[in-house]
Amino acid sequence: MKNTLRIFLAVVGIAVLAGGCSKGGSFMDRMATLEKQSCACTDKTCADKALNDFIGIGIDMKKENAQFGPEDTKKLSMHTIAILGCVAGKGVSPLTIQQAIQKLK
Repeated sequence: MKNTLRIFLAVVGIAVLAGGCSKGGSFMDRMATLEKQSCACTDKTCADKALNDFIGIGIDMKKENAQFGPEDTKKLSMHTIAILGCVAGKGVSPLTIQQAIQKLK
């Protein structure tokens, strides 16, 4: 059940970030860096910051109306799944993740 919710939240995050969203390269770099940082977190405080940074990137993507091709969308999806999985694994609740993702809609 917990893994199903994580996957659902990741898919929602991907859809929100990629949907409707040509400055994809810098966003991809930011997502790759955030993935490394979020997975290196050792406590919930770090994971909370990583989640906030993730939402910040998503907000920036929406502001700039970033466009992604199929390959970049796939990479974005992989980064999103990894980031959300890492923050959830460090104690950030699925509800907190879901509420954060709602800010992107």
